[in-house]
Amino acid sequence: MSSSTPFGSAARSDMERTTPSIPRNGQNVLNPAHFSPDGLSHRARARGLLQEITASPLDEQVRVTQDAIGEDSKVAPYLFFEATRLGLVSIARAVVGTGQVVVREMGQRGWENAVESYEEGRRKEVLGAEGDSVHRELEKWLEEAQYQEEEEDHLLFEAAVAGNVKVVEILLAKRGEERPVEPLVLHAAAHDGRLDVVRVLLGEQGKMDINGVDKYGGTALMRAAVGGSAEVVKWLLEHGADAGLRETSEGRNWNALEFGAGQGGLEIVKLLLGPCGFSPDALRAAASFGDEEAFDMILKEAGLPDPPLGLEMGGLWWFPDHLTVEQQEMVLGVIEQGGSGGCVEILQKMLAYVPRISEGHTPAVLEALRSSAEKATSANHPSTLFLLLSYLIRDTNNQSDTNKSLVTTLLLTAASSNALLIVPLLIDTYHGDINVLHPTQLVSALYIATAEGHAEMARLLAGTYNADIHQSGGKFANGPTPLWLAIDRQDEEVARVLLSLGGPVESIDRRIELGKTKRVWVSRSTDYRAPVKVVAEMDPGWDDEQNEERFLCLVYPEGWFERLQMRKTDAELKDERPLKERGGWGLRCRVM
Repeated sequence: MSSSTPFGSAARSDMERTTPSIPRNGQNVLNPAHFSPDGLSHRARARGLLQEITASPLDEQVRVTQDAIGEDSKVAPYLFFEATRLGLVSIARAVVGTGQVVVREMGQRGWENAVESYEEGRRKEVLGAEGDSVHRELEKWLEEAQYQEEEEDHLLFEAAVAGNVKVVEILLAKRGEERPVEPLVLHAAAHDGRLDVVRVLLGEQGKMDINGVDKYGGTALMRAAVGGSAEVVKWLLEHGADAGLRETSEGRNWNALEFGAGQGGLEIVKLLLGPCGFSPDALRAAASFGDEEAFDMILKEAGLPDPPLGLEMGGLWWFPDHLTVEQQEMVLGVIEQGGSGGCVEILQKMLAYVPRISEGHTPAVLEALRSSAEKATSANHPSTLFLLLSYLIRDTNNQSDTNKSLVTTLLLTAASSNALLIVPLLIDTYHGDINVLHPTQLVSALYIATAEGHAEMARLLAGTYNADIHQSGGKFANGPTPLWLAIDRQDEEVARVLLSLGGPVESIDRRIELGKTKRVWVSRSTDYRAPVKVVAEMDPGWDDEQNEERFLCLVYPEGWFERLQMRKTDAELKDERPLKERGGWGLRCRVM
């Protein structure tokens, strides 16, 4: 690397010292303690310059950038970094144009994120070019890029997805026959409905195989079907695409119809049902995406007998005796997948074969219903879940162990999936226990919602349904609270929700004054009782690279402090779990 660039000697080591970071309020923010004095000065200078540049008229910003670097070349890489961080690619490009920053060398010096942002922006510029400038902009960028052949591949893929035929044609001409195009490029264009690009790739210039498979065994026809591009599917079928091919990866054995039946829509099913033929997998796929029209079209080819009337009273014997094994599997498969799609009408058509009285269910029926209920919960489909539970829990007041276990499982699943519409159904109608713990992980719904970063779910559970904010997660009853976890995860949004609902906290700095203190630090510790502390000032030791303290710096919100609660005593927290023994941090509430 040339020492004439800012990456030489002292400037290079100065930049490399900026890479260590510590998490702050949910983001990796470079820690000033890890910068050299010169590095801090250059970054501050770059930020100031960027404000001046962006305040200038658009047609003068390149000149202003060049003049600034001409006065102080050492600021160039920092200005590049700040510009890419904010998505100001034209300014970053002007920095590169000064010769003080070499993109292909920056990626090798720990500035990968900045380079990736710049590369992404430059590709967008190339793909957005028009007329005669397309070829010129493309050549400029390839000359500048880190790895030219890799960049050509990357740009070809993005051009295919964007439907930019001109760039695709230029790149195909550059690579020649010795560098065949990966099937992924064709498949992506087919998936996104870029018929003009598909024609080029399969024509004389691209010479790709219409039935070529990717590493998963998929074809362009399959990908077009998933993408719902009826125009591309029709064209591929007319030009020799083999509808009988199957992708056999990841335990699947699917053809184009089975891929497209759910996501592709009715038009895809119309085009492929004949060439591919009926299959139970296609029926299940349509159910899993809730596409009733596609489902009904495929169902006509299924050969199922009409369901009987009166299953509820005298028809327990009907299922499975009057269906073949294959038909039973088909019905149960649709029921199981139907929860994901959330289409009540599809499920009703299949549930018509199943008795509503739960005592008449075979183990296979119960498993399909429960699995579908979990899928409906994860997908936040309350009406679908209510229908399924009517087959599993006949009496909502029946608090048997089986019923409570099912509702608990669904409630914890809802918390994990941020299924906000499901929680009221499970608690208000099926009497779910808001504070029940997972049987093996020993965490509550509130703790799970916090772990997943679901702020609105945390608000619903703790604010509307009064989930216990003092309850710990894990094997000890006095272990970490959801608030502790939110701070540990650096999740400011969830932490703010929990703090507004009471916390709780272990200690409050006596220097915090109502109506006067505008900013506080909320920290968590791994000591006894996993304390959360609110302090008026940041501990300088927290910035030590070896320090494991996690904290959030929060602007003091109106009314927040008055609602804070001190965490309950060990005696108050005691449940079926043991208490962690005292050690390290001692008192429940310590005024500092």
